[in-house]
Amino acid sequence: LPLPHPPVPETVPPLEVGEEPRVGVFICHCGGIIGNVIDSPGLAQWASHLPNVVHSTDYIFMCSDPGQEFITEAIKEHKLNRVVVGSCSPLQHEDTFRRALEAAGISGYYLVGPVGLREMLALVNANDPPDVRQEKAQDMIRSGVAKAINNEIVPVKSVEVTRIAMIVGGGVSGMTAALDITRKGFDVILVEKENKLGGRLNDLYNLFPKMESAQEIVDDLTARVEKEKRIKILLNSKPVLREGSYGNYGITIQNTETGEQEVHTIGSMVITTGTDTYDPKKGEYGWEEVPGVITTLELERMIRNGELKKPPKNPVFIHCVGSRQSPGEGNRYCSRVCCSAVITMHHELKEMFPDVRVFSAYKEHIRPFANNMEEMWRENRQKGVSYLRWIREKPVTVEKAPDADEAIVTVYDTLSQETFKIRSNMVVLALGLEAPHDVNELTKALGINRGQDGFLLEVHMKFKPVETTVPGIFLGATYAKNVSDSINQARGAASAACAPLNLGTVNIELLTADVDEDLCVGCDLCHYSEICPYDAVSMVEVSPGVKKSVTNELACEGCGACCSICPTGARDLRWWREKSFYDQIEEMLRE
Repeated sequence: LPLPHPPVPETVPPLEVGEEPRVGVFICHCGGIIGNVIDSPGLAQWASHLPNVVHSTDYIFMCSDPGQEFITEAIKEHKLNRVVVGSCSPLQHEDTFRRALEAAGISGYYLVGPVGLREMLALVNANDPPDVRQEKAQDMIRSGVAKAINNEIVPVKSVEVTRIAMIVGGGVSGMTAALDITRKGFDVILVEKENKLGGRLNDLYNLFPKMESAQEIVDDLTARVEKEKRIKILLNSKPVLREGSYGNYGITIQNTETGEQEVHTIGSMVITTGTDTYDPKKGEYGWEEVPGVITTLELERMIRNGELKKPPKNPVFIHCVGSRQSPGEGNRYCSRVCCSAVITMHHELKEMFPDVRVFSAYKEHIRPFANNMEEMWRENRQKGVSYLRWIREKPVTVEKAPDADEAIVTVYDTLSQETFKIRSNMVVLALGLEAPHDVNELTKALGINRGQDGFLLEVHMKFKPVETTVPGIFLGATYAKNVSDSINQARGAASAACAPLNLGTVNIELLTADVDEDLCVGCDLCHYSEICPYDAVSMVEVSPGVKKSVTNELACEGCGACCSICPTGARDLRWWREKSFYDQIEEMLRE
């Protein structure tokens, strides 16, 4: 789990061996989301007749404070020792209901659920016949009761934390995160794959909307980071391996120039690797085939270095190159920065050359996310910038002029319903953002996930927007966004990364694979096959000539791969026992 649950209080004893399960079933209406799709009171009444169920009821909002008190009081009154809640997803309210159990004096591990009546039934089966919906709800609750009967307390191990954080990515977001963490009193290792800090801002000129100098921001942050004694900077470096466990990860860092490697032990990590710009294909809007076709980054460099000495001829900007593409073409998302960057460049060109005629071909609609961009867009129009709207069915074309080293840009403007043929010596492609090209290496090295769009994946975009599936590793400055949003995410991730460092110790739920030594024959298949992705399986000699399989519980992530390959069934996952699965399946299939 991304944030392990606290250990069960000593005042909450496990059930005695052989103690009869007393199950309570609580059905939530979810304010009508569930209650309008199924008969919640009828489901509760039906569940009261299931084996081992001694109490069953329903309530409008089980997750509310009165709902939790309702559960707590029912546990005490009916002496319940197992609880099944039929409501929304576990991600949203599992911890909520666990606390209700613990408030009543029983372990939160004796909870099943929430059984997803909302996500897995109400939101997907609302158009089915009522009897079909009710029957599915009954199957889900019956399966939940079978799981509850098999539940067990999971041991929790308290581990001291190495009070050092690592930041991967030395752009402005990474440097800001590093400074935030040092202000809390912790040491930081800042890892950057390039030979200098600053990231993307090293290629930019002015930042919208305040037209601040990108280089001045980089220089200021770099100076502060280099001056901070708590920050160790590793340039030309990248992580290649994660070992250890939450609170004490051993991260192998490789120097990309020398190939040398060194291991750093850390307590938490923030990833601020940012993005790369889209790499246009040859011939895409005339790229590498038509004279004068450049990218927004190239124009930024020309303006920054003072290379633009005379006004370009009818400069044309083409939006959404590498963003919002059609299915099968490439990146379908909006990169969130291109429109604002282009509007800013229009402003800069008109400041430099007031008489230049600027054209901007935008795809379907302009999306200026930053503050004051609407005002700058209106100001640009008043200064003579022409904004032409095109659609994917009639895309912009860029061809070489037959009589000169210039481009002819053809745009069908849907607003005026006219076709414009613009002769230009500067066609600027507004490139979108995409995941770093080496993101696959990073995900493999750290054991984190990436989404379908290639970017690193958070646990939940709303409830856990900076957490990864690896405890103690957080995301900042990932996905397509502008500088201020990237910094905000990185600061949030830095704050989350300080939590385990502040605690000094973390409690790790041992939701791991254990071994029944009586069943283990020492075949070595779980170890020899290298099926464990976390290197948590080993063979130990328990007596002369007799070896048994052993799990490193701090390294084990509870994936169950070793259990699937064990021929004798000696390996089993705590809390997710094989018997529990079989019992649930049998109940689901029961007539």
